[in-house]
Amino acid sequence: MAARNGAIWPSGAALPTRGTISPPAAPSPFPASPSASTPVFRAGTLQGFGELGYGIEAGGARFEPFANLAQVNLHANGFAENGGAAALSGRRGTTDVTFTTLGLRAEHKLGLGTVDATLRGLVGWRHAFGDTTPTATLAFSAGDAFAIAGAPIARDSAVAEAGLDLKLTPDSSFGLSYIGQFASGARDNGFNANLAVRF
Repeated sequence: MAARNGAIWPSGAALPTRGTISPPAAPSPFPASPSASTPVFRAGTLQGFGELGYGIEAGGARFEPFANLAQVNLHANGFAENGGAAALSGRRGTTDVTFTTLGLRAEHKLGLGTVDATLRGLVGWRHAFGDTTPTATLAFSAGDAFAIAGAPIARDSAVAEAGLDLKLTPDSSFGLSYIGQFASGARDNGFNANLAVRF
């Protein structure tokens, strides 16, 4: 039985921007003079996870059924642009999403000529709940507040990983991996390559 846990709490980031908003040539409710804006947007994230797995050795391969629980929290402070009627402001807000994943990991060691290799893979089912559709409340200084919504996070999805690690020398290794997530109406695919050298 293996237990894993961890947390990541990056410090909040300040993202200042400066720009000029020029009104369109068509009739507009905003004044005709450009408005300078200097907003500062601050946000911070907190991530934590816990996992239980049970390793099984069988036929030269290792299998590990596992259950994973992860929590992601995003807190954004409010912001306000300086300028005329087109100046934009946003309210502070917090988004919390929890992910549960049930799956199976597997790996198998083999030899490719004189090189030691490891094949690895993962299949699982992931469920997300909480604030799966991020929203923000904004307002122009000359208008009422309005809400916008970001791309929703899939509540149920299949996850898959596959990889090959090659031990080139006692102090170096090379790896290739694929990561995929599949949900109704959405897909996410990624490929990675890495070279590690120890000195």
